[in-house]
Amino acid sequence: MGQVLASLSAGLFLVLIVWVAVFGLAAAWVADTKDRDAIAWFFLGIILGPFAVLVVGLSASSDSGRGWVRSAGAGGRARPQAAGDAGAKGWLRGVLGRARY
Repeated sequence: MGQVLASLSAGLFLVLIVWVAVFGLAAAWVADTKDRDAIAWFFLGIILGPFAVLVVGLSASSDSGRGWVRSAGAGGRARPQAAGDAGAKGWLRGVLGRARY
């Protein structure tokens, strides 16, 4: 019985390692190519698996310039747009996207 349990435990550990390697790294890679936060999408890929890869893969690239604007003063730092400026998806884009400035 102990040998079966150890074998089952080792098998589940291997499945967990493969899950993290495949979905976490795939979500992080796709997020990075779409200019999103790769670390956040890595953890979302671990938790949500193929759904995270699908969501980040189908999302628009964040280089569209929406969600962040450059202010005229203080060295032209990027700041989030007002809630009404970016629409309903602006908040989520600000959380999961990465500002390029």
